[in-house]
Amino acid sequence: MLLAKHPLILVFLALSLAPAALVGINGPWLGGGERPFLRTPVAFPERITPETFRRVSTWFNDRLGMRYPLMVLDSHWRLNLWRLRFRGDVLFGTGSWLFFSDAPPAPAARSADLRGTLRMTGAEIAQLDRQMTTAHAQFAACGKAAFIVIAPNKQSIYPEQLRDGGTFLPSRLDDVLAKLGADARAMVIDPRDELRANKSRYGVPDYFPTDSHWNDLGAFIAYQKIVAVLGKANAVDHPELATLDGVSVHAEASTGGDIATRMLFLPWNFPDQKIVLRGLPAIPVSTKVERDGLLFTNPQGKRKLLMFGDSFAAWIAPLLARHFAEVEVLSRPTWPAVFDGEAVVRRNADVTIVEVAERSLPELLQSPVRMDRVCGG
Repeated sequence: MLLAKHPLILVFLALSLAPAALVGINGPWLGGGERPFLRTPVAFPERITPETFRRVSTWFNDRLGMRYPLMVLDSHWRLNLWRLRFRGDVLFGTGSWLFFSDAPPAPAARSADLRGTLRMTGAEIAQLDRQMTTAHAQFAACGKAAFIVIAPNKQSIYPEQLRDGGTFLPSRLDDVLAKLGADARAMVIDPRDELRANKSRYGVPDYFPTDSHWNDLGAFIAYQKIVAVLGKANAVDHPELATLDGVSVHAEASTGGDIATRMLFLPWNFPDQKIVLRGLPAIPVSTKVERDGLLFTNPQGKRKLLMFGDSFAAWIAPLLARHFAEVEVLSRPTWPAVFDGEAVVRRNADVTIVEVAERSLPELLQSPVRMDRVCGG
C-alpha cells in the first residue's frame, strides 16, 4: 500500500538493485591479478533490536552491486582529491610505500609504536616473563628447544619512508625485551637489527613497499637470524646453508601487494617489485598443504621443527626446511600464538617456534596450554 502511494520508492529500489541483478553484487574487477578479498555480505536481521536499522542499512549496502568499482572510486576520491595520508588501517608513505597499522585495532594514523608511545603494562610484561621462563624450563627438561620469532612491522625497518629523519624511537618490543629475564629474553629471536643493516646492501628493499610482508630477501635475512640463534643452542643442522654467498638478488616489476589490492583496491596506482634470489643450492624440499597449515619435508634433513605462525611463517618455513627433516606450520586462527605441549608431543617436535608479527605482540600473553605433556608425560 505504501509503495503504491509512493512510486518513487519503487524507482529508487529498482535503480539501486539493478546493478546487482545485472553484474552481480561485487561487479567486475579490472585491476588484474588476484581479486581483493571482501567479507561475506551480512545477513538480514531476524529480530528487532536497537541495532536493527543499522544492520538493515549494512545489509542493503552490501547488496547494492558494483562493490569493486565503487570501492575503487572511493579510494581514488580519498587519494587524489582529499590527498589523505591515511585510510583506516593504511598509512601512505613516500612513493609507493604503504604501511599497515602498527597497533591494531587502532587506526594507522595514530602510529603509536612508531612514535614510541605504545607500551605493555608492567603486569603484562611480568606475566609474559613468567610464562616464557616456565615454558623454557619445561622444554629444556627433555632436551627440546623453544623460541619466539618476531616478524617486525615494516615501519620498524623503514621509518624514513613515513617521516623525515627516519630515526628509530624505542618501541613496545624494545621495552619488553629490556624488562624480560635472561631465560625469557634468550627465547626471543628479533631480526630487526639484521633487516635494518641489510636494507640497502643489495640495492633492493627487504619488504614489499605495497604489502604488509617481507619479500624473499627479507625472509631470507630473518631466516639467517633464526638459524644463527638455533645454531648457538645446537638446535639446527648445517647452519652453513643459511648464506647468500654466490646468490644473486634480482628485482622484477610487480603489481601492488596486499595493502594496495585488498585494502585500497588500487594495485595499478602503486607499482611494486618482486625480489628473486637466484643461485641458492638446490634442496629437495617438498610442500604439502594441510587443513590447518603447511608441511615441508626434506629427505636430507634431520630433526623436526614445529611452528605456530601467521602469514609471515609461510615465507621462512621452506627455508628452515633446508635443515630439518620436517617443518610443520600450524596457522592462525586455528592455532593461537602459544606453545601447545600436546601438539609438540603428537608431532614429535625437537624444536618449537611461535612466530608472531610485532604489531600482534599482545597475543603472546595467551597462556601456553598442556605444557605438562611436552616431555610425553
